[in-house]
Amino acid sequence: MVTTPTGDIIVDDNKLRNHGTAVMHGLGAAVESLEDSMFLTDILISIGEKHFEYQVKPEMMAYFWPAIRDTWREKLKYEFTEEAESAWKHVFEYMASKIVEGIIRAGKG
Repeated sequence: MVTTPTGDIIVDDNKLRNHGTAVMHGLGAAVESLEDSMFLTDILISIGEKHFEYQVKPEMMAYFWPAIRDTWREKLKYEFTEEAESAWKHVFEYMASKIVEGIIRAGKG
């Protein structure tokens, strides 16, 4: 991602697609690690610390859930029920909170 002098943001589609895939794999790993919450928490905080290096701000996390939710709605259609949305939203909120914790922690170091 590059910001031009006029403030426009240029996004590399391949990098964005690869990052989207990584996020989806991360969600899957989160589900697989739900029984080991300390492991999951440590991984998510570490991801946040790494994202601090890329100048990700805590407030940016608010944009991810709508993007993921809307993509699932589009792709899964009627299979993405209100119950599924609610469950995934809780998983995402937990993940986002720990990533933000890592971003903040890295910013204090």
